[in-house]
Amino acid sequence: KKTSKMENLEVTLKEEIGLLGVVGFSIGGIIGSGIFISPKGVLQGTHSVGLCLVVWVLCALLQVFSDMSTLELGLIFRRSGGLYIWFLMVIGPLMAYTECFLYTFLNSPASGALQSRACSNYIMSIFFTDGCLPPHLVVTLMAVVVLGTLCIINVYSVKFAVDTSVFFMFTKVFAIIVICIGGIIRLGQGYTENFKNAFEGSNTNPWELVTAFYAGSWSYGGGMGMVFVYEEVKNPKRNIILGYIISICIVASVYLLA
Repeated sequence: KKTSKMENLEVTLKEEIGLLGVVGFSIGGIIGSGIFISPKGVLQGTHSVGLCLVVWVLCALLQVFSDMSTLELGLIFRRSGGLYIWFLMVIGPLMAYTECFLYTFLNSPASGALQSRACSNYIMSIFFTDGCLPPHLVVTLMAVVVLGTLCIINVYSVKFAVDTSVFFMFTKVFAIIVICIGGIIRLGQGYTENFKNAFEGSNTNPWELVTAFYAGSWSYGGGMGMVFVYEEVKNPKRNIILGYIISICIVASVYLLA
């Protein structure tokens, strides 16, 4: 009897992530180093402030279409694991293994390395001022520390990882809000020349416009982190969709202000 009971037990993950956690995951995944880098590329590709702002709005809409399709697919196959699980259930183990291999050994490590190195550069800029660049080895070692710390947090507890994500969501939004406030103050002081004839000189070169869209879309990417923790979301049909809509509205508004 004990054996049969054990065989019938199904191992499942705890549903611990609520609406705020979904919003934190989404905003935390979207807002990163991109918004501090992409505006230059978008403006260079559009050549005008007016067209630049239009591109930022269109990039948000395009990202919504993409992300909502993926989120809906996740609600159909409500399993944590993202694309690997979907490939396994629909296409088969070979494609699932290929996707998992590429993500595990190429995509994810490269992305983690770039993000941790960007974080390391920001940290080192506190200690190396007056145009003095930190040594390459110091930046690399700090990046390893950052990456190792995040690994420990995720292994230790899902809830702690969610709380950490929410915390960093607020800090990143706060940093961008500081930038926005500075710009608003400048506008209040009369520096409005960039908004006069805002569309004058707008670029019509398709290639440069494509690069502008690419730069803008890069800043909106990252909101699909929820596909890896679907089983841990409370009331997913409500919280995932509503949480994402809230997140993308907040992010788009903040990006436009920035």
